[in-house]
Amino acid sequence: IKKALRGVKVEVTHRGNVRRKYRVSGLTSQPTRELV
Repeated sequence: IKKALRGVKVEVTHRGNVRRKYRVSGLTSQPTRELV
């Protein structure tokens, strides 16, 4: 899980715009709220 999160985090940060969508779709809404 940690490895997958790391890969997603990098891609998400790179995209920026898709960051919220990726976080909400991939992870729970809790991490998204913390990011936002």
